[in-house]
Amino acid sequence: MTDGYEERRENRRYDVDGIDGCLTFVLNVKILNMSLDGMAVEANHMISVNKEYTIKANHKGEILNLKGQVVWSKLYK
Repeated sequence: MTDGYEERRENRRYDVDGIDGCLTFVLNVKILNMSLDGMAVEANHMISVNKEYTIKANHKGEILNLKGQVVWSKLYK
């Protein structure tokens, strides 16, 4: 792999095939309500419909990883 930054890198980079990854980002949300099969959250950025997210819920020091798919989303300004 050759690019304009190669001469400044300490280690050489190599092209690879067959490696996929997942880029995640931190988005703080407030859980407004929840049931056995859903929840409403408030976020300061739009979240994508049909996308699956994992929410790391923290309640009194107890961490629970909740995974779900967005059914609808609306951005209020």
